[in-house]
Amino acid sequence: SEEEVASTMASSVASAAVISQHDKHQSSELSQHRARITQLESEKLQLHAQIAQHTESLEMIRSAQRETSAELSRGQQTNQILRSKERYLESRVESLANQISKTVQDYEMRLSLSSSGISMSGSGESGGGEIGESGYGCGGREMKQMGS
Repeated sequence: SEEEVASTMASSVASAAVISQHDKHQSSELSQHRARITQLESEKLQLHAQIAQHTESLEMIRSAQRETSAELSRGQQTNQILRSKERYLESRVESLANQISKTVQDYEMRLSLSSSGISMSGSGESGGGEIGESGYGCGGREMKQMGS
């Protein structure tokens, strides 16, 4: 009857209020989720931009490393060449020092022989033991042979 109708109506109104409240709550949650999705998409775009920047930086670093590596390689090659030249020059200096030493020994021996020849004759006459124009204790012809 009327009471039942009124009770049913009151119940329907209460249900409608609950449904309306529930719809408002769902609508609010939906708005929050949409805002969160928008925020995440914005963050995603920022991250992609950062990735692009970092990729570019990484390529620049790799390029610089390749350049540095090439420069280091050139330096190592130059160092090896210089060491090889140094060994050659040291060998050449040693060879020249030996040659000079032999020449000095030969000169001293000839000078000694020349001095012995002069003191043995005692006369100071011109002989094979006299110091020649070259300043060596041998004749010019013998010095020419030594030099060749």
